[in-house]
Amino acid sequence: RRLELFGLPVSVPPDRIGWPTPSRWEIDDWETRYRLDFGALEELARHTPPTFYVRPRTARAWPAAGDPVLLADIDFQTLVESSLDRTVSWEATRATGLNGVVLFFELDFDAGARLSTRPSEADEGTHWLSQVWMLPEVWSVQPGDRLSMTYRYRTGRAAEGLQVSRRPTPA
Repeated sequence: RRLELFGLPVSVPPDRIGWPTPSRWEIDDWETRYRLDFGALEELARHTPPTFYVRPRTARAWPAAGDPVLLADIDFQTLVESSLDRTVSWEATRATGLNGVVLFFELDFDAGARLSTRPSEADEGTHWLSQVWMLPEVWSVQPGDRLSMTYRYRTGRAAEGLQVSRRPTPA
């Protein structure tokens, strides 16, 4: 009946960073083998922050810069449009090196049944995965730092996905 989508700002450990991307040799091989031009994908990869998937409980141990940020609250009984474009301001509550955001959802069914991929609640055996969006660089954040998180899905724009930005602190 209802789906809530959250972004959890985290410090992704170094051993999870640097997932392999195709080398120029691999791209050349694919282009030869399949007779397709992969140049557009290579260019897109250069300008798109990397994403990957983890089991929710894996992200449980990652230091969070703050509380989960509600990015979408969808009531399926009244849903008219399937696109999302939302920017939410949030404040860091912990000092850390912010370099990623874990997306997770909570889905409420009829009769009180609930499915959650929240890292702190997900069952060990769940097969659901959470998407992790990496920031282009590590940001040192302190409690009280103001940031914003934008999530776009099916908007028809080139900048779909998740973006985090710093907001000026009031003087």
